Amino acid sequence: LKPRGGLTQIIEIGTDFITGVLEGSLGSRAKAIKYAPYFVTIFFFIAFSNILGLMPGVGDALTYDGMPVFRAFTADLNGTLAASVISMILIQYFAIRESGFIKHLRHYFAGKLWNPLTYLVGFYEVFNELIRVFSLALRLFLNVAIGEIIIAVFSYLGKFAAPVTAFPFLFLELGVAILQAYIFVMLSVTYLSLAIKHGHDEDDALEHTAEQMTAGAV
Repeated sequence: LKPRGGLTQIIEIGTDFITGVLEGSLGSRAKAIKYAPYFVTIFFFIAFSNILGLMPGVGDALTYDGMPVFRAFTADLNGTLAASVISMILIQYFAIRESGFIKHLRHYFAGKLWNPLTYLVGFYEVFNELIRVFSLALRLFLNVAIGEIIIAVFSYLGKFAAPVTAFPFLFLELGVAILQAYIFVMLSVTYLSLAIKHGHDEDDALEHTAEQMTAGAV
């Protein structure tokens, strides 16, 4: 109700921004507010993890037996894969809650049940959902890991002047950290929108067919 400064204002700006992304994708302010807590949490968690990778002593700056002592969560493929799995589980859960389990399952197997191609296309769609998990994980991991490598390389080349040579790239990676969090959430929201709207489009098509049949009968 009363705008505040500092960290609270940053949280409010991020929350309002992600809510707007949800509203634009889902086409409903009510649904955007309903799902905002989940996706806002994902956004800030990933952004915070990415920024932690830019802190002094994190990554290749401090190693033991060739391995980083401290490493950002999103700079490890296990971390980004876990984030992607959780995101896709939430998407499937929300889609089932919106459309029902049977309707959600039918949007993968949308053709005639007696047609073998229906099952072939359906299994391909299910496989495509699994591919999305790995694409989300790899996209986030590679962008964060490459950023760490670039900063490490220019720090090494600069030697004693490492802060000067690495600073421009540190500033660039700060923007990339927030951008990658946004891309992760945007893609997740898009997948949710496709899953929800598909089921609703089928309902609208059935209603339209029923209306046409009724009009024809009259």
